[in-house]
Amino acid sequence: MTACTNNGGSRARRAVTAALVGVLSVGAAPMVALATGAAGDVSLMFATDTEFSEGSARPTFNVDNDNDGIFGESGETLTGTQDVNGVWTVTTNQVPVVVSVDQLDVAGTSSNTPINDENIHDYRIRVFAADENGDPTGGALSGNRVVDAGSYVVVVTALSGSPYAGQTFRTNFNVVGLELPEIKAYEDENTLDDNFVFTGSELDVDFYDADNSKFLVEGVDYTVAWTLNGTAVDGPTTVGTYTATLTGLGLYAGSSATTTVKVNAFDLADSGVTIKVDPFTGEAPTHPSVVSYVDRAHGNTVTYLDTDLVNIAPVAGTTVNDPSTTAYTFDVTSGSEGNVISTSPATTSANKVHTLCTFQYNGAAVQDHYDLDASAGQAFNVEAITARYGQNPVAFTYAVTKSGAGLVGASAEADLAAGEYGEYTVTVDVAVAADGQGNVYAGSKTFTVKVWKGIVDADSSVYVYGPDTMLGETPVAIDSYEKDYDGSVLSAGSFTVTGPGIASGDIVSALYDSEGNLVRTAVDAGSYELRVTSDWYRLSGTTTLPITINEVDLTTAKVGALEKWNQIAGEEFLPVDNQAVNSTVDAIDNLELVYGDEKAVPDCVDVVVEYDDEGTWKEIGEVDRAGDYRVTISVADSIAENFILPEGENSVTLEFTASESGTFNDVVYGDWYFDAVETAAANQWINGIGQTGMFAPLDNMSREDVVCVLYRMAGGKIAMDDLTNSELGYISGFSDVDQHAYYAKAVAWATRVGIVNGYGDTFGVGRDVSTEEFCAMLARYARILGTDTSVDTEAELASVADGNEVSSYARDDVAWAVSEGYVASDGNLIDPQGGVYRARVVTIAVRYQDVNLQKPLV
Repeated sequence: MTACTNNGGSRARRAVTAALVGVLSVGAAPMVALATGAAGDVSLMFATDTEFSEGSARPTFNVDNDNDGIFGESGETLTGTQDVNGVWTVTTNQVPVVVSVDQLDVAGTSSNTPINDENIHDYRIRVFAADENGDPTGGALSGNRVVDAGSYVVVVTALSGSPYAGQTFRTNFNVVGLELPEIKAYEDENTLDDNFVFTGSELDVDFYDADNSKFLVEGVDYTVAWTLNGTAVDGPTTVGTYTATLTGLGLYAGSSATTTVKVNAFDLADSGVTIKVDPFTGEAPTHPSVVSYVDRAHGNTVTYLDTDLVNIAPVAGTTVNDPSTTAYTFDVTSGSEGNVISTSPATTSANKVHTLCTFQYNGAAVQDHYDLDASAGQAFNVEAITARYGQNPVAFTYAVTKSGAGLVGASAEADLAAGEYGEYTVTVDVAVAADGQGNVYAGSKTFTVKVWKGIVDADSSVYVYGPDTMLGETPVAIDSYEKDYDGSVLSAGSFTVTGPGIASGDIVSALYDSEGNLVRTAVDAGSYELRVTSDWYRLSGTTTLPITINEVDLTTAKVGALEKWNQIAGEEFLPVDNQAVNSTVDAIDNLELVYGDEKAVPDCVDVVVEYDDEGTWKEIGEVDRAGDYRVTISVADSIAENFILPEGENSVTLEFTASESGTFNDVVYGDWYFDAVETAAANQWINGIGQTGMFAPLDNMSREDVVCVLYRMAGGKIAMDDLTNSELGYISGFSDVDQHAYYAKAVAWATRVGIVNGYGDTFGVGRDVSTEEFCAMLARYARILGTDTSVDTEAELASVADGNEVSSYARDDVAWAVSEGYVASDGNLIDPQGGVYRARVVTIAVRYQDVNLQKPLV
């Protein structure tokens, strides 16, 4: 629309003039150029086709606060803020966040376009990660779910059903999670233990978020990189001050934090260190039996040092040769320079004896470990321990410590005697002594006792329920779990593990990958296993459950909603009268995209549906019309390894035809008479063949059936009831018309109004109708309705090659049918004496009745 000045008065004219003066005053093209359309023109056209793309919108951000799998319930929708550049920001302490757009404001107006259930098919909403320029990068996010804090773009495309078809709106937003705080490192999730002491193995370091009072989960909340003296290392294994650099994931994405972890040397001379050497025979030992350190400043935590890293040797000048009741002194030195130290000379003592005492429990040699069942009343009786020197019983002392569970009674010894569950360490010692012959003897034995709450056969008393059971379905225990990849996350918590009488938390489970590595989640295709363990129940039998996540074979993808016309053979089609199709990621099930054994294609893929608009493919959100379509299923590079795809491709494209489902199995969409048959059937002008579901479109039509069609078109009802005397009078002369036949009323009507005549005393029941006969019947019917059927008969018939073959009685009526295009259209012949088949009768009748909209009269 060009600017004009003939409306709006002088004020409008001044505004336009001022604009032109402004253009010319800065050296723009002269008025002649503005009129010619030359390059560099200044356009005075008003903006069109941009009101949607240049509009604005408020994205909505939904979270699943109660972890029920439903996003955006009351109280779960977050409100973002928009800066001066139009970028939205939402702050959350929970992911994932599901992003949607409920409304777009049209540019230049105060009106808005809601996006809701009624028009969602007209729009495609996708969320992408944003690159450094704010542009979409990578594939669309599965389910529009944002699982990491960061920068994103939401893109809304108006599809062909929208008044803004072809326009695309986009807006940028940031999801701000949590900043990694000033973190603290602890050993093995014990907030009391921040004192790292060398042990000879890589230390278990955990990081604590004091702001949110929780330990961070590696691989979920962060990844960690270690350096020592500026050099990258795998982790803290030796003495030194390490720098741990955490890079945030998930809620912490986009942030980082560093902290130092100082690993101290194991000081053999520390007061909390115990270096024990058991009595021995033969050669003097070169390493101690136990080296432990009790850190009383940090919760009495115990650190055990690899004894191979500590050397012992008799003090200088001492030869350990004869057994003696006097202990030999050993110097203790480090076997790992710099990692194990002694701030002052460290020594220990041990006795060489002639004979080591033996220990029995209930008459049998003491074992290294005992398992007892508290539920069966089992307890360990230290009074049943005996020590022997040869065959002679000797006195001994014992000490009991308890770990893994708090004290119930007055002491660890009391708990052990009472059968309280827990882990106990028992050390029995026979003091060094000599017999009457001067033979020196002594002994020491350390063993553990595990008192379980119960001993359980997992094969009969432990039950595992899969994720489906947790959704409220009838509980059925499983011994394996298998699914196809769908992008969802499995964790140990996805499975319920229980047993009769077993308290929650006393049985735990963990996921492991095919390499035997502990993993927190299983998402990608592969083999995993759920390992079931218990600290307090001794489990026997099968304690692992195999888990398989299969690849999705998209080479077998198809549109599962397709039907066949006669259910046995024929062209497949998608019924549009009962099939809503939405191309958004979270609604592809409506299209029933399946693969393999009729499994639904997962919603972590991207789906685009297009229809063929006269040779041009146009994206559409809903299959709501007959035509040819294609659907493209695309897989993002990041998840492609979980799919079987055509070689070198990341997508598959399926083509299909959509149509009305059709009334008859043998009338197929695409048949030239399809619409006419459907119209006639919908208006009840014609029925199929009995109860077969078939129309028999190419069967010739009899006289009685033709008049039934015309009778119904005129508003008549075919009914098996008695005829009136008047109707009986019209058919009484026809010996072949049974007054109780379904066509009796139609024959009586057609005879009365002059549409048909008989053949003497017969009507001609069962006789096929020729083309010219039907044209005559239709013309008579038309004239009854007031249609002018007069035409230039000779000219019309001369225009058709077989026009001269029309019988004289029908020439005027056939010529009228030719002139209206009812017969001999598109270069076809009339075939005047040929039988007129059912599809042709219906097509001609519908062509006439469609253009004569006045209500027919009986």
